[in-house]
Amino acid sequence: MGVRRNDIRTSVEARSKTREGVEAVRTLQKTCFLIAMFVLTVQALRLLYIKCFEKHTSVLDKYEESSVDDKIKEAQSLDDLLKKHDRARDRYRELDRQRKGMSEDERQEFTDAHSEELLEQTRFRHAIVDWENKSREITELRVFWGLGLILVLVGAALYWRGFRWLGMALIVPGFSEMIWWTSPSFTVVGALREFDRLMNNKILFTFAALALLIVAWVLSARLQLRDDAGDI
Repeated sequence: MGVRRNDIRTSVEARSKTREGVEAVRTLQKTCFLIAMFVLTVQALRLLYIKCFEKHTSVLDKYEESSVDDKIKEAQSLDDLLKKHDRARDRYRELDRQRKGMSEDERQEFTDAHSEELLEQTRFRHAIVDWENKSREITELRVFWGLGLILVLVGAALYWRGFRWLGMALIVPGFSEMIWWTSPSFTVVGALREFDRLMNNKILFTFAALALLIVAWVLSARLQLRDDAGDI
């Protein structure tokens, strides 16, 4: 009789400890959900503002912008920008040959008269580097968001099978990757077309992460109801 009582007491204590562990996971889960929902919601609003309302021009642009700026903004692709750079480079070499042999005063006067043409090559080079950086960022966004999705799915599968802490250990960094790589870009330099493409990708993946977070919460709530029903 005493042995049976000890077994019952041991079983109750084990169940109590298990219950405490489950409650600890649920507390962590709720905390992470609220933080992720807050960050993603604010981030989505910020991205939509940048995309739809933020101005990338100034009333002073008409005094400062040159034809080079217009050419850069109008570029439809990296190849288009590269062709314009090549033409600017050829023009620079031609002007550089013309000013050779000139006196210092003549050279300075010639440089002042063709200053914009002489700077075109450098301006186009900077625009090309900026385009390549944004293209690289788009690729990294898609790759690391995808890796985050894999972590979330693997973590969710483990969580569903009862490995709660291990599952959360993968779900949290998975959503962290998604949040980090969809964070807003605050600099607009060079061609606007690639910047718009980057913003569209960030908006799309931000809302995808929000939807996935909500689905994860609903599934977790259902699992919690199932666990609670099993304890009754």
